[in-house]
Amino acid sequence: MKPFFRKLHRWLGLLMALQIVAWMASGLYFSIFPIEVIRGEHLVKAPAAVNASALPELITPGTAWANAVQALPVPHDFNGLDLVNRDGETWYRITGSAGGKPFKRLVNGTSGRVAPTTRPILLFTFQEPLAIRATCSKSSPPLANSRF
Repeated sequence: MKPFFRKLHRWLGLLMALQIVAWMASGLYFSIFPIEVIRGEHLVKAPAAVNASALPELITPGTAWANAVQALPVPHDFNGLDLVNRDGETWYRITGSAGGKPFKRLVNGTSGRVAPTTRPILLFTFQEPLAIRATCSKSSPPLANSRF
């Protein structure tokens, strides 16, 4: 029985040594390379700017809000509205909460079409919002007649 435990002890020690070496190697990697490289920040595309000539053709923020909240249960609260560019198109990204749960909706800036929410990746793959940002009180939607 002793030879069995000796072999078992040897193999368990070898497995533990491999785990410790892998732990040390990963720590060395993280200490040598800058955190930006580790996170992959150099692989992210810069956000595209909205074409200024397209701004007069956009629907109003109030229309975008109304389209985004059509299917939401009431009551719902408005938190923010951002203008973002995705694949050469201008979209409104509307954030709020409905039934105590936060939501994000994308509304096409020219057609008013709401992006489908069945694929959540569509809602979270956008770049940072542009410098244009509308803010309203949490209980009221943006003004229907306002334009950027």
